[in-house]
Amino acid sequence: NWKAKLQMRTDEFSLDCAVATDLAVILESCVYDVCTMAERTSRGPVSVKIDVSSAGTWLTVHLYDDAGSYLSDSEIDRDDAMAYYQGLLRVRPLLCRRGGLLWVEPGGEGGERFRFTFPRTTVLTDYHLIDAAGRTFAVQKQSVESVIPLSQGVVNSDGGLRYLQLAGKRIPVCSMDELAADEIASDEEGDHIVIVGVAEKRLGICSNGQGHKVEGLVEQVTDDGWASLSRCLLHMGEREYPVLDVDLLLERYAVIQGLVGEEGEALSWTGEGEPDAEETVSRA
Repeated sequence: NWKAKLQMRTDEFSLDCAVATDLAVILESCVYDVCTMAERTSRGPVSVKIDVSSAGTWLTVHLYDDAGSYLSDSEIDRDDAMAYYQGLLRVRPLLCRRGGLLWVEPGGEGGERFRFTFPRTTVLTDYHLIDAAGRTFAVQKQSVESVIPLSQGVVNSDGGLRYLQLAGKRIPVCSMDELAADEIASDEEGDHIVIVGVAEKRLGICSNGQGHKVEGLVEQVTDDGWASLSRCLLHMGEREYPVLDVDLLLERYAVIQGLVGEEGEALSWTGEGEPDAEETVSRA
């Protein structure tokens, strides 16, 4: 039996039943992994603190603990965090289904074990509008990590692949016309990079400007998608915006860069790297 002292701080917000169950499973799985860490270090009662903040229609959840034993301490399991944190077997699919981001040990060994974003409702959704390749696209806000100005000069190239350093990771960068060459004819590179993703995977999309947030009701979204990167459209007044499916973006990038295994399974393409000392990031 595990003994854990649980503290929780939350903003005041409403939560749809449709997402509440998934959120409970994610929190339970994260606490399970923390208690497993405490068992590995043979320590006594562990202290767990959960902080939940609300930003519009989505949440950011931070989970801290004093269990010790971190992924960086393991030489065997570092290639895949799920080998170390078995609760991620349930967490990852739920975040992918809801478009949430995941950070594992984002502060190194500083006590923050997990961080993730998650929608609190399915009735109203915050979107981030991106101007790219002569079109405007929408992305769910919980799938946007940050926006980086290209003027900072953080994009590098390795063997023809562009990437930037973000929190010690190499994030691949591409333009929309690279992902949808058959549907888009444009050579615009833009002046910002919007970092999108699901779970731990990330991809940088070149955009013109940093974009802005809009709110959309579920009634404003139709299933008639655009091209091969969207399954639905967001209608606002007389305008319509393809809602980018981040899973499709990641899959398309893996295909065009040859990062797909023999059986069609996408390989991991987010590599380790040293943080860029001159990196400047602005939150979306």
